Amino acid sequence: TVIQDWRYYREALTADQIKGLAFDSVDGAGSNLRSCEMPDEGGDTVWKDINGHDCKWYQEKKKTVPDICSTPEINKNCPVACKYASPCWMGKDAVVPSKYTIWNRVMYLSEESKGSGLVCVRDGVDAVAECRKYKENPSLFPAIPGRQDWLKFSTNVDYRPGDIALDDCDELQRRISPYCSFPAPWTQ
Repeated sequence: TVIQDWRYYREALTADQIKGLAFDSVDGAGSNLRSCEMPDEGGDTVWKDINGHDCKWYQEKKKTVPDICSTPEINKNCPVACKYASPCWMGKDAVVPSKYTIWNRVMYLSEESKGSGLVCVRDGVDAVAECRKYKENPSLFPAIPGRQDWLKFSTNVDYRPGDIALDDCDELQRRISPYCSFPAPWTQ
């Protein structure tokens, strides 16, 4: 944490005055001094640097080069990938809403053809192998709770054009995108 502004007050400030100082203070140029993020703020952008590197690249590179996010421009555009912004303190009794993200970066998910859809699978799950196992012996399906929950929605369904038949293992294999798997463990 960097202290950007230090002030001394002779009398105690009200909660509204403290909040105003914390969130509305500006420097001499008029730029807001707040360096934390509110729960509903933040997130990486689709920005790319002059070399064509996006936030995903910076996130991966940061694992081996800790100071790769060294410029204000990178940190501004890739705060999640660079772990730049810290959450704002909302007070000791504040209720901060839970925020869940499946992916830890911005991604562009593109279908082969418009309306054909795609499937993203959790890391470590071979959905096609599970599908084939289910097709060979459906009685095995209920015996493994959780692991095959993605299949339970596919039985006895009337598919419309553009729907993905999850019980057609070959179709499922064509629709799974290798670029959008999401990490375990909280998705299990």
